Amino acid sequence: MNERESPFRRRQNEIRSIFNKWLDILQLQEEQFPIKLRILSMNKSRELYNRGFIAHCIWNNIENLWGVFVPVDIKEVILIHELGHLFFPKQVNDMRLAPSKEKEGLNFEMMKCLNSLMDCFVNHYLSELK
Repeated sequence: MNERESPFRRRQNEIRSIFNKWLDILQLQEEQFPIKLRILSMNKSRELYNRGFIAHCIWNNIENLWGVFVPVDIKEVILIHELGHLFFPKQVNDMRLAPSKEKEGLNFEMMKCLNSLMDCFVNHYLSELK
C-alpha cells in the first residue's frame, strides 16, 4: 500500500477487494453477469440516500452491464446484499427477478412493497450460504 495513498483511495481498494471476493463466492462470473462497481463520493451517496437507498443495483442498458452503486462508507453486509440481487435470480433461474428499470413505471407504494419482498428473498438466499 502506498503511504501517500489517500484514505478515500484506500477505502475504495478495500471495497473492491470485498466486492471481488463475493463475486467469486456467489459465482457471479463476468461472462454471465457483467458487473461494474461504482463507489460514490459522499455527495453522490447523499443523493442516493435521499432517493431512499443505501446502495443500489440496476441494469444499465447503455453499457449492457449491471451497475452496483455503493457509498464509500458501505458496510460489507450491504455490499453483499446488493450482489444478492443478482444471486437470487440466478439461484431460481429467472433473471426477470433481477433489478431493472422496467419497474420504474409502478407507483411508489407498490415499488416499496416489491422492494421489501425482493430484499427478503435476497437475504434468505444469502443466509443459505455455508
